[in-house]
Amino acid sequence: MGGVTVEHIQAILINPFYAIQVAPELVETHEPAISDEEWVRGNVSLIVQEGAEQWVASLLDVLEGSTTHELVNPSQAITIDPTFALEHPPVWPKEQWIESSVRLLLDVLEGDFVTNEDIQLAAPPEEGCVRYRLGRPKSKKRKKHKR
Repeated sequence: MGGVTVEHIQAILINPFYAIQVAPELVETHEPAISDEEWVRGNVSLIVQEGAEQWVASLLDVLEGSTTHELVNPSQAITIDPTFALEHPPVWPKEQWIESSVRLLLDVLEGDFVTNEDIQLAAPPEEGCVRYRLGRPKSKKRKKHKR
């Protein structure tokens, strides 16, 4: 797989570019109003209050420009790369990306993550090393939630 790393795979899976197009006004160069640390602290509080899935949905709505929520808006803390505003078709529907992202997080926390051995980048990790697995069958099955 060449130079593909675990970080590359994670960045692809979490990238909202595949679900939405960011509003052009959010990618304009500007001086951020708050630090990224302040933005993270404020949004951690919102995640606790609203839940992860609702927060991610709010974030995507803000990024698309369909709603304003100053605390959720990452352009308050950073200048978003203009690539995110390029016109492109989504790879999958926004709702599916939100659900997949939240579910992916749960799967990773359960131990379903990519190892270096899985993608043949390095020798198997030594005992006590961090392991990353993704797409491997889990030993237990989780019940599917009906919507």
